[in-house]
Amino acid sequence: MATDPVTPPRTPTASLIAGAAAGAVTVLVRYRVSPAIGVIVAVLVVNLLSRPLDLLLLPAPFGGRKKKPADAPSDPERIH
Repeated sequence: MATDPVTPPRTPTASLIAGAAAGAVTVLVRYRVSPAIGVIVAVLVVNLLSRPLDLLLLPAPFGGRKKKPADAPSDPERIH
């Protein structure tokens, strides 16, 4: 389930972080709760983290717009 092609992060950095998180969660759950459910919980946690990791680590698309400063007006024609 951890190698499912639909749910893992898309970038190499996010995949590395997700793999490390899966290993850490597996170890923690196996030592603290139950050895039987460690991998299951780890896969669920990594699947929950996959989308936020993508949003944090995906680069801007080529030719994408830069973010505007907060104090800049959105439409220069409407300055009063």
